Order: sequence, then structure tokens, then C-alpha cells
Amino acid sequence: MKLLIITILITAFTITSACCSKKEKKQAIKEIAVVQIEKKSEKEMLNQGYIQASVIYDKDKKPPCSYLIQLDDKRVLEPHSELNSDFKHNNLLIWVKYHPQRRMSRCGKAQPVAIIGMELR
Repeated sequence: MKLLIITILITAFTITSACCSKKEKKQAIKEIAVVQIEKKSEKEMLNQGYIQASVIYDKDKKPPCSYLIQLDDKRVLEPHSELNSDFKHNNLLIWVKYHPQRRMSRCGKAQPVAIIGMELR
């Protein structure tokens, strides 16, 4: 996978340097840098304390209970604050790092938590 990305980058750099002006070259390099962003490996995320989960959406419930987080072991988490709009998609696979809170749940059997970190899987 890394070899493929490196090959694509070298090819793109060669093509852009051969036929573009300096302004176009800078734009092409920026675009390549955006494409180059890679997702962190599973091992790295687990070492940082993240857990595999997914966002679940229930249209019948009102906020804050409409978007909850379900861990792979089927436990359900109730985030203290509203999720970022980037994460408001049903069955979205995510990495989540959280801290349990000692408060009453507003959403039934969901465990209240403070979200420390959340990233796409």
C-alpha cells in the first residue's frame, strides 16, 4: 500500500514538474499532500487508547438521544456533548476514546460519557 502511494506521488510529481508553471506546481503539490493523508493503523489507535465503535441514529428519539455510540461489544454510550456534524451518519465506523461520567443517563440504558477523541475508521 505504501509502495503504491509512493509510486503515485513520484509519478504525479514528475508529470507536474514537466508540464506546469510554478503556480500550477504549488497547487498540484498541495493536492497531493491532501491525498497523502493516511488513516492510522489499528494497532496505533489501540495503543493510544481508542476503541472501535459505530455511530447509531434513531430518528424516533429526540436529541441528545438520536445519535449514540455503540461499541463493538454492543454497549451503548451517550456522549455528554453533541457529536460533530462530520460524525452524524448512521452506522459510521469510528474510533472513540472516552471517559465514563457519574450522572444519570438521559437515554435509557446508554452509559453517559465524555468524549476525549473520535476519528473515522
